[in-house]
Amino acid sequence: MIDKRQQELLKWLSEVLKTDGFTCETASSDASFRRYFRVSLLGQTYIAMDAPPEKEDCTAFLAITKLLRQQGVNAPKVFKQSLSKGFLLLSDLGKACFLDKLTLESVDNLYSQAVGVLHLVHELPVLGLTIPAVSYTHLTLPTNSRV
Repeated sequence: MIDKRQQELLKWLSEVLKTDGFTCETASSDASFRRYFRVSLLGQTYIAMDAPPEKEDCTAFLAITKLLRQQGVNAPKVFKQSLSKGFLLLSDLGKACFLDKLTLESVDNLYSQAVGVLHLVHELPVLGLTIPAVSYTHLTLPTNSRV
C-alpha cells in the first residue's frame, strides 16, 4: 500500500528524473521518521530519502555528507534535493552490509579498511564548520506511551 508521502515522493521523482519509467521499492528505514527507497532507472540505482520536513531537517545531513565526500570518505552523492518537501535523491552505496561480508578470511582486510575510514573521519577539519543544530523539542510522545 502506497501512503500519501510515498505518492508525493513518486511524483517528485518523476519530475526530477523527467520520466516515470523507474521502479521504487523500500530499501530500509531507521529509528527516525526517515525512510529510504531504492530507485531503479535504466540499469542504474539510486536511493530516495523521505524525511518529512515537519519532523526532520536534512541540512545537517547535507553538510556532513559534503564534508565527508570532500575528504574522500565514501558517503552518498546528492543528485537532487527538495528540503521544502523533505526529499533527497542520493547515490546508492549498495545492498551489502559489512557484517554480511565478515569472515575469517576477510576480517583483517575489512577491519583495516574500517580503521582507515575512521582515521579519515578523525582528521576532518571541523573547526569553523557550521552544522545546523537539530531540535526535537517539537516532538512529543503520546500520553499512553511508556519510556
